[in-house]
Amino acid sequence: MNPQPDEQSRKILTVAVVVTVVLCVLTLCAVVVVCVGPFALFAWFADRQMDWFEEQSGTPFPYDDWSSRLSGALSYLR
Repeated sequence: MNPQPDEQSRKILTVAVVVTVVLCVLTLCAVVVVCVGPFALFAWFADRQMDWFEEQSGTPFPYDDWSSRLSGALSYLR
């Protein structure tokens, strides 16, 4: 026969499972921030540069689609 776990063992197991799940979720969030963060920061910086260009020149940024804008921003940063 398997002995039934007592109440304290159940509480310890529940806390261990909750802590493990929380740590897994936090780790996943950290991985997403580390992997996506630099791209989001670059996109924000490039957008600010395009706004600055439009304000200084009085004309729209010379690229119409996002791929052209991104390549233009990359060449501008070089």
